[in-house]
Amino acid sequence: MKSTMFLLIAETVLLLGVAGCASVGLIVSPNQSAEDQGTIALSHALSPTMSFVDGAISVGKELGYQVGDVSRRKNEVLFMRRSNFGLGVLIGKADATTVRIRLDASRRAIDIAVNVTGNFNEANQTAVEKIILDFTTSLKKQFPA
Repeated sequence: MKSTMFLLIAETVLLLGVAGCASVGLIVSPNQSAEDQGTIALSHALSPTMSFVDGAISVGKELGYQVGDVSRRKNEVLFMRRSNFGLGVLIGKADATTVRIRLDASRRAIDIAVNVTGNFNEANQTAVEKIILDFTTSLKKQFPA
């Protein structure tokens, strides 16, 4: 009896999400986008023997991001984070964040570019600035200037 009741409730929630709640969420809160860039100036060039990419990947994973594209030749890593699929189905919540970390050719500066899109006020300048600050703080620990 309990398992039948659970299945009935689960099916009802899923059908409501698919049939209408998700689309209502998207209508009530349209998608927005925010982006910004930051740079960390290093006091000395990073050693060519030091793997910038491996250190950057470690930082991104520590901050909860998935690794996307990696270019060891360009010393560049792209990170991604997306909202929970279940929330998207149930209430129409959608957000995605991309962060690009790149060591410049002189190996004396780290560029950070952030783009956030989403609804329910997830994509705003404050959120972008916090992400840049989080990456800046962690990257400075990983690559002391």
